Amino acid sequence: MTRITTAVLPSLLACALIGGNLHAQEKPFRPPAVPLVTFNPFLSVWSEADHLTDDVTRHWTHQPHPLISLIRVDGRASRLMGDEPKSVPAMPQTGLEVTPTRSIYQFQDARVRVTLTFMTPALPDDLDVFSWPLSYITWTVQSADGAPHEVTLYDSTSAALAVNTTDEKVAWGREKSGVLTLLHAGTEAQPVLGSGGDDHVESVIFYYYSRFYHVEIRAPDRELAFVMTPASVVR
Repeated sequence: MTRITTAVLPSLLACALIGGNLHAQEKPFRPPAVPLVTFNPFLSVWSEADHLTDDVTRHWTHQPHPLISLIRVDGRASRLMGDEPKSVPAMPQTGLEVTPTRSIYQFQDARVRVTLTFMTPALPDDLDVFSWPLSYITWTVQSADGAPHEVTLYDSTSAALAVNTTDEKVAWGREKSGVLTLLHAGTEAQPVLGSGGDDHVESVIFYYYSRFYHVEIRAPDRELAFVMTPASVVR
């Protein structure tokens, strides 16, 4: 009995020490690609980079599907998502958390902290919600230095999400639905069952909307964008 007891205690102690060392050496979870806007194999945008600003966002087939987000604080702009424009510096990314329904990025500089959350309501216990072809992007901005700051947000979605090849003509439009401002884009031809493959469905029209009351909309070639001022001052 004595020998058995003596043999077991060091083993348990060793296991405890190893487990503690492993726990201390754990690194933040970094998936091979981070889901951003995902509903089905065609509407499926991911970040394959270590930082959200290191590379263009991509379809799961690695084709560029650019999503861009910028923030302007007290007149100075920073990038939050995408590698363009190159002339705008990236705000330092300080964290990333990936859950079954959300991807949450954290950014911070000397003036503000920003949380950028991508959420797809894939709730298996509510099939109606599960079937919604929607993903939500939420920005949360807080003062990092205790001072008030004027903040403007810019967000854009490329019409590449709606075409099979980049030489296709795209039609876009603007609508209002209550407090929502909606932009939509799709190919002019809308060829139902006109092509096959993994990348796109050419007969799709995607919608892009904002709930903010103060919103300026720009539609340059192949890009739909909102310029949002949800709060003129953050504290």
